[in-house]
Amino acid sequence: MRVGELIAQGLPVSLTLGLCAILLVTRLLPETMKQRPQEPMSLLSIVRRYGVFLGHRNFRIYLAIVAASYGGLFAWISGSSFVLQDLYGLSSLVFGVVFAAATLGYGLGTLLAARLVGRIGIVPPAASRWRPPS
Repeated sequence: MRVGELIAQGLPVSLTLGLCAILLVTRLLPETMKQRPQEPMSLLSIVRRYGVFLGHRNFRIYLAIVAASYGGLFAWISGSSFVLQDLYGLSSLVFGVVFAAATLGYGLGTLLAARLVGRIGIVPPAASRWRPPS
C-alpha cells in the first residue's frame, strides 16, 4: 500500500472516531462549573489569569523544573538512537533493550515520585527559601 492510500483510508476512520468522541463528551459528561465566570472567555482574560500564576515565585520555580525535565526527556527520546547507535555502535536490538530499560526506569521513577508526593506532600523548592547575602 502507498502512503496516499493509507491516508485516504485512515483519515475517514480518524475523523469518525473523533466526531464520536466529541459527541459522547458533549452529551454524557455533566458540566462541573458551579457558577458562571464573571467575565466572558477571551484571549485577554486567559492571559490575565496566567499572569496570576506567573506572579507566584514557587509556581515559576516548579514550572522551570518541569520544563527542564520534559526538555531532557524530549532530548533523550529524539537523540538517543543517534548517540547510542551511531556514536557507540549499538545494534538495533541492543538499542531497543537499552531504550526499554530506560523507559521502564523513567516510569518507575515517576510512580515512586507520585507515591512520595502523596505521602510527604510537595516540599517548597530550596530556591524559594534562598535569599542573597546582605
